Amino acid sequence: MLNKAEKAVLATVTYSAQFDHPLHFSEIYERLLTNQGLRTVDASFSLSKTLWQSTPLARKEQLAKTLRSLVKKKILIHSHQYYALFGREQSFARRWQAGVDQRQKKPVILELVSVVRRIPWIEAVAITGSHAAGGATEKDDIDFLVVTQRNRMWLARLLMLFYAWKMGHRLPLPDGDMSHSWDLNFWLDETRLALPPPKQTVYEAYEILQMRWVFNRYHARQRFLLVNPWVGKLLVSWSMPKNQRLSYQFKKFDLLAVGNWLAFMIEIGYRTLRHGRQRADLHSAFFHPSNTRQHLFSAWKSLYWRSLGKKIVLVTGVFDVLHQEHQNFLKAAKKVGDVLIVGLESDQRVRTIKGPARPVNNQLTRLANVKQWRLADEVFVLPENFGDSVVREQLIGQFRPHILAVSSHSPHLAEKRRVLKKFGGMVKVVYQHRKGVSSTRLIKQKIEGDTLSVS
Repeated sequence: MLNKAEKAVLATVTYSAQFDHPLHFSEIYERLLTNQGLRTVDASFSLSKTLWQSTPLARKEQLAKTLRSLVKKKILIHSHQYYALFGREQSFARRWQAGVDQRQKKPVILELVSVVRRIPWIEAVAITGSHAAGGATEKDDIDFLVVTQRNRMWLARLLMLFYAWKMGHRLPLPDGDMSHSWDLNFWLDETRLALPPPKQTVYEAYEILQMRWVFNRYHARQRFLLVNPWVGKLLVSWSMPKNQRLSYQFKKFDLLAVGNWLAFMIEIGYRTLRHGRQRADLHSAFFHPSNTRQHLFSAWKSLYWRSLGKKIVLVTGVFDVLHQEHQNFLKAAKKVGDVLIVGLESDQRVRTIKGPARPVNNQLTRLANVKQWRLADEVFVLPENFGDSVVREQLIGQFRPHILAVSSHSPHLAEKRRVLKKFGGMVKVVYQHRKGVSSTRLIKQKIEGDTLSVS
């Protein structure tokens, strides 16, 4: 049985454990979550109770004592002040290798900074993602956040894409190697530095905490941090920069603003044709998958619950037009463990599997429909490239379920068993499929005018 402080530290470690990334004592201290942040993974934390000591010294002593207890209970292991989940000894070597790979990519970063200095519209650049956290591998690209002047963002992006192509850092590279590419997928102009409420979560708080600012002009970094004080509501040890008087005026609308609007229309039009609807407007752009946050939170919960001794059951599927067989299957899966997690195929992947007319219900509707049954403890949308065997294996490694529950007609059982065994789990057939009952059949019957009720 763990006390609240031990659970809080475990929550911090398990968030990074989904990337197989051990944390140094100082990193755990920086990443400690407030009760509000902890409620993302465990609703039992009360907002009215203070968990951590108020002074940094006392808080560090409390953390050290808590870590010793978790190691003694064989929930965590440690090596040279780095901590990982019990049984993850190999992750220490990976962390060391990631540090080596990170240093080797310094020339790639310096090249980008040299380009940025030539573009007066760019105010700041920060490294984000796995490279900023110190967990990137040799083959990973480098994610960048770029901050620009008002009404210059899309012009600046156009120039950066040109330089990336000219200097051999453009994605995708001809040989498939991403290790020296610039992933320019996060853009803000100076009018959008404050992240909106939907983006004020633990995911964004950790991203902001670990950002490595490699270029800063006109106090852009300080302005960004000052307009995002909400981070302090989620991270215990977060400290805001001093509220200095930063004198800077936004550029007014001018002829270049028209060029920026034209660049926006061209770039978004092109990306929409190639990749579908974009999360971007005239002042901001987020080109990474929209369900990344929810996916990470679901994996985080899986590892957290597993570390608390819960047996995790994972189910994946389309779950489009729900029927009784879906419910029976989920009930059977629920019985073989303590926690049931359901992964839904994305709309794009369903179209690939089932055809252009599917799904009938989009992924948000399907998510809500499965949640309404109150059988699953967690429901999330699978990656759009879940058809890739490497991605499927990465997901199992991220979630570490004890059981992958399937029905009797599930394909590729041998491959599924191989992957689950690799990560200490197993595949279990929990339900005998009834022939003649499926979403596809029900949809066909409805199209043909059958009055069959679909629940």
